[in-house]
Amino acid sequence: TLPVRETALTEDGATRIIAADPDRGLRAVILRTPELCRDTMTGMPHPERVSLAMGDHVIRGCGGDPMSLLTGRTWVVEDIGGAGVIDDARVTLGFDDTGRVAGAGSCNRYTGGVRLTGETLRLGPIGSTMMACPEALMAQERRFFDALAEVTGFDIDETGALVLRGPEGPLVLARATTDGSEP
Repeated sequence: TLPVRETALTEDGATRIIAADPDRGLRAVILRTPELCRDTMTGMPHPERVSLAMGDHVIRGCGGDPMSLLTGRTWVVEDIGGAGVIDDARVTLGFDDTGRVAGAGSCNRYTGGVRLTGETLRLGPIGSTMMACPEALMAQERRFFDALAEVTGFDIDETGALVLRGPEGPLVLARATTDGSEP
């Protein structure tokens, strides 16, 4: 733990936080920018770039809670397994700080657990309501729930879209809504 010595906005709009303990020769710089930091070992995205210096020795890495990249917004699904989604079928994801995911699956509402570690993201088990809908919507919902069960990680791409990944690649692509609606 280091005391914060300075917080400032940089010319490019980033927030720079400097924490230091001069008595021990430690200095930490946390940089929050629109560009995410990705862990070089796992690819996990993080909201901050961090450097820790002790004398001339500097260690660089990522910081901040990756979960913060998922929470606080509703993600509207645009693609499930490369097959798109049916027009007017709103499929959503909403993550909360308590380790839950919830939303609309095409026909039914659903909820499930979220487990985020330094290396993986796992969703489920998923529980849902049991309404009957047209077969095309039911089939899409099954594909969505099956995809959620296969999720092993996530990324935020260069356009700001959420990409849920599985062992074989992208499973779900979603974008954050701007209308403030709930999942």
